[in-house]
Amino acid sequence: MSTDATASRAITDPQGRSAPAGEDGYALLATLGILGVLAMLLPVFFLVAVQDLTEARRHLAGDAGDRAARAGVQAVAAQIALNPAAPIASSTLPSVAISHPAFSETAGWQDEQAQYAWARATLLAQTPAQTYVTPTGSYRVVQATNSRAVYSLGWPTGATPESGTVVMAEYALPLFQAQAALLTGADLDVSGSFVTTDTTGARRAGAHSNANQNGSSNSTAGGVDGPVTAVGTTQLPGAVGGQAEMPVPVIDPRALHQRYATPYSANWYDLCPDGRAHRPLPGAAPCAPGTPIVSPTPGNWSYNSGTRQWRQGQPPAGTRGVFYVFRAGVEVNHNPNGGTFQQTIITESSDNLGPCPRATDGNLVIKQAAVAAFLPGLTLVSGRNLTMDAHAQAANGAVAAQESVVLSTSSSNGILNGYAVAQNRCGGVNSVQGSGIVYKPHPSPFGFARPRLTAEVVLTGN
Repeated sequence: MSTDATASRAITDPQGRSAPAGEDGYALLATLGILGVLAMLLPVFFLVAVQDLTEARRHLAGDAGDRAARAGVQAVAAQIALNPAAPIASSTLPSVAISHPAFSETAGWQDEQAQYAWARATLLAQTPAQTYVTPTGSYRVVQATNSRAVYSLGWPTGATPESGTVVMAEYALPLFQAQAALLTGADLDVSGSFVTTDTTGARRAGAHSNANQNGSSNSTAGGVDGPVTAVGTTQLPGAVGGQAEMPVPVIDPRALHQRYATPYSANWYDLCPDGRAHRPLPGAAPCAPGTPIVSPTPGNWSYNSGTRQWRQGQPPAGTRGVFYVFRAGVEVNHNPNGGTFQQTIITESSDNLGPCPRATDGNLVIKQAAVAAFLPGLTLVSGRNLTMDAHAQAANGAVAAQESVVLSTSSSNGILNGYAVAQNRCGGVNSVQGSGIVYKPHPSPFGFARPRLTAEVVLTGN
């Protein structure tokens, strides 16, 4: 065979190595095969990438919805604490009583899917006006009135409520406990005798003002069974000024209605601007249309529409319960020798927790009468000013006012086994003249700190 023929059957590579003839064809086929496989796999890779991207977007959207829902929970927590900076005011906070076969007030929810379905339907049924917008999304919230739970539905910007995340949070309320027999947020004037008693012997029945304490020349702190202090100046002998503030709770009658009206509905009476007594309905505002009317009006109450004043001129004739006076004032005036009557009296002004200066309704005046708490730890609560005069007595609970307190009960124990607190939202002056307090620091539901969240979970329909 010639040398030229041999060369024609061989291929020399760049390094001078030779390969058998025909091997270049195999390489070409292999390359084409690999390219074919890659061409077939490329749509698969693309589909997987798109799915991963979609899942990542869904995950981010879910996170945004979760964050929005949790923002709703925190907003409600702030409102429950009655924080003035809360984004949801108490008058606009949606609330509802849970009514479902899978729920009971004693045992709670027995079916998580039913809880999710109820919460989602309740929140989706709210109007757009009840939607709150955050930088990352929107939310709707509702507070259960017969369970310490808040439900929130959140969804990211650009999405719809139907795609949202449902979060449920349970909470516990810190209970306010007075650190003095008389606690005021503004000036406290003491004229004449003022006596407090701590039956435990611990001398905790003091008086404190978060402003100044003033007094006449014949006044003394000697009868006070505890320290008399103020943040500002003091005038009573033995009193000490320049002290730290004491926490003063927010006195919100509507919050009490939301919390207690349903569980105490059998003994709860809303005294309304129509001059009649109404039973509360779960989740409804006081005196809302459709609330049942109680006739005749129990408790010997009468209404003057001209002065917007409810008056109890005779003992309540054996009626025990809570009388919630809506957007009106109260005067209780009957013979104290008739006995002590178990009734908690609460007034709400027409501008509850509103800006200063305040409306003139919502005052509570009691004289020549003795009452004892029906609600545990709550005897008298005024949405404006509260006055105890002329042998009046309130027993077994707090005497509290959103504005000022005046105690002038003619040297008698005006408050027996309780305490007095004045929030003084718009300032004002509190006064004591010839009165006494037998101190007992009942825990009360007045808001003064954020609630403690005990559980926070995302609900699902699975």
